[in-house]
Amino acid sequence: MKKIPIRFIPLLWFVYLWAGFLGVSKYFPTIEKSEFVDDMFPFLILIVTPLIFIIGTVYSYSKKDWWLFGGYMILAGIPVIWFFLGVLITPLLK
Repeated sequence: MKKIPIRFIPLLWFVYLWAGFLGVSKYFPTIEKSEFVDDMFPFLILIVTPLIFIIGTVYSYSKKDWWLFGGYMILAGIPVIWFFLGVLITPLLK
């Protein structure tokens, strides 16, 4: 069995988020949810996900790993950019 390099683990987080957003995750067996996971999920979405995106894109760009950089742009760039635009534009519309 081939090991997954540690640098691809953040991309797996973004695949998990997309699967949940698109409703694909209901077809996979899930682990019983705990209160800790339910309490931490907003923190993970709002704080950790943008940080993973920024750190991962800077790292992959500096190492010139274009496949990894493209993965970040496709899987994470679109939702994170929408999030930041929503945060910036929503107050202006009021």
